[in-house]
Amino acid sequence: MLLKLNRLNQMLVHSQDELSTLKQFSDQLQHRIRQLESSRYIRLKKAIGKYKKLFFRKKTPGHRPIQRLISFYVSSLVKLEARF
Repeated sequence: MLLKLNRLNQMLVHSQDELSTLKQFSDQLQHRIRQLESSRYIRLKKAIGKYKKLFFRKKTPGHRPIQRLISFYVSSLVKLEARF
């Protein structure tokens, strides 16, 4: 009986150790993901992609170049006001 209790106690300690190690690895991974997402290159790529979608999308009726320029102007003003 005592032998079984010791084994169960060892399994419990081992499981707790595994859980703490898994949590540590998860925290490290989340930190690395946040670090990569905050990289200048990622932010620059997102910004370029947004402007690329704005100006180089497929020609559809009702979306004239003047409308695209106006929407670009409005979005840039909104961002400019948000900075100040």
